[in-house]
Amino acid sequence: ADSAALASGWTRYAHFGFAVIDQFDRENSKTLVTTEVFDVNGADWGFTSFLPLTELHNPKRGYLVNDACLVEAYVFTDRSIGFISHELIVKTDSGRLKTKESDCVKAAMDNQRTASTKAVEITNPSPTPPYCQIMKQVEKRLAALHVQVEEAQKERENMLAEGKEIFKSSKEMKMELEALEMQWAEYEAMAKVAEEEESIVLAEWGRIKDFISSIKGKI
Repeated sequence: ADSAALASGWTRYAHFGFAVIDQFDRENSKTLVTTEVFDVNGADWGFTSFLPLTELHNPKRGYLVNDACLVEAYVFTDRSIGFISHELIVKTDSGRLKTKESDCVKAAMDNQRTASTKAVEITNPSPTPPYCQIMKQVEKRLAALHVQVEEAQKERENMLAEGKEIFKSSKEMKMELEALEMQWAEYEAMAKVAEEEESIVLAEWGRIKDFISSIKGKI
């Protein structure tokens, strides 16, 4: 809720956990869990530090894989629900997350139906708990990343196919050039033989002309 719209002297309880998932080994995920009672004068609204950038970019860890960082958040505002822990986060798969999400919704509905003898400020509950909204956002992001990966794979396959065609064409052109070079060598050899024969014919013709000239002088 917007803190500016809350009544003076308000307080809000929250039990929450935050995790950066190690995509190589979920057991090594970085998690922090805490319980806070927020109020208008509170100076600390979260974790002052969580994960150094050097550790985030550590190639031996799976915090950042293919420019994708998987973040999970768990938030409960019911004081009776306090089961968030590092073990819960790292050992909870997507199916169990959905189970916890259902339990969260059911618990919230049960609390709304329970009568209270204390005068409390009533606010309109959100359609779904913040935890559920975060889960939906994460699922949408993962779906979008999956589509991007598929498109990148198709583009890579197309580039490989084009590269193979270019290589095949280049190989064929190389063979044609080699054949032309062999033919050119044959043509050069034939031309050289023709030049030599032409020289012989010219020399013979010169001798014939000299002979004819010598005969004319005697007649």
